This record gives sequence, structure tokens and C-alpha cells, in this order.
Amino acid sequence: MGEYSNRIKLKVLKSSLRLEKTASYSLAFILGINDPENSKSLGNKSSSLSFNQKLNLLLDSGSITKTDKLKLEIFMEVRNQFMHNLDVYSFKEVFQLLEGREKKLKKNYPIFFSDSIDIEKSFEECITKIYSEGISCFASFKGERLRKFRSLNG
Repeated sequence: MGEYSNRIKLKVLKSSLRLEKTASYSLAFILGINDPENSKSLGNKSSSLSFNQKLNLLLDSGSITKTDKLKLEIFMEVRNQFMHNLDVYSFKEVFQLLEGREKKLKKNYPIFFSDSIDIEKSFEECITKIYSEGISCFASFKGERLRKFRSLNG
């Protein structure tokens, strides 16, 4: 396992932790939970909701779209391969295992895929973009978050 693999695995892990924390804070705002880190449902305990369950609640509340959820699910599938599969060292190897996901990325992010760009770099750019879109999405005021924000501000 090389330096690149270690760097990329750590980057994906840290990004996934930030995404999940931001999703938890978004739900905490909607639900009026003042201390999400110590919440039974949103904290870091074994009883806490999974990331997918949090996404479902955010989807149900109108705070994210089905497209947002699909992209974030791809991100977490990549994370899971890097964290749980010892034989995976690159994005290229990950996407060989995730059937149909490369096609979805190429459809959603065609700008990152061309003959002049290394496929590994293309996948990394896509995952970085999904991360930044996810953070923005969780932080934006739409759906139930917007209704709650408006009710608090009058």
C-alpha cells in the first residue's frame, strides 16, 4: 500500500466524517435538538441513525433531492470500499467493484472525464465535488430547514 493509497483513504474517511456530522447538525436544526453530539439519534453511539437513515429523513423533509441522495450514496459506497476492503488501493479499483457507478459519475460530471485526464484523477475530482456539494446542500436553507428558519425569524 503506497503513499497515494494512504492519502486518498484518509481524505475519503475525513470527508465522510464531515459529511455525516453536517447531516446530523442539519437534522438537529430541523428537529430542535440543541446538542446533536450527545443526541441518542444523531451522536456517535451505536444507537445513532446511520448516514443513509439521516439522508432519508433529509429527503423526506425536502432538504435534499433524490439526486443529492444518490450522489451521497455513491460517496459512501466509495468510503465503504476504502475502509472495509483491504485489497482496494485506488479509485479505479473501487469503481471496478461498484457496478454502474462510473457511468453515473460520467453522466453527472462529464467535465471531469476526457481522454486527456487520468481516470484516477477523474474519480478523485468527482468524489471531491460530491463532498463539496453535500456540505453545501446540508448547509442550505430549503425544505423543512427553510420553514423552520422562517418561523424562527418571524
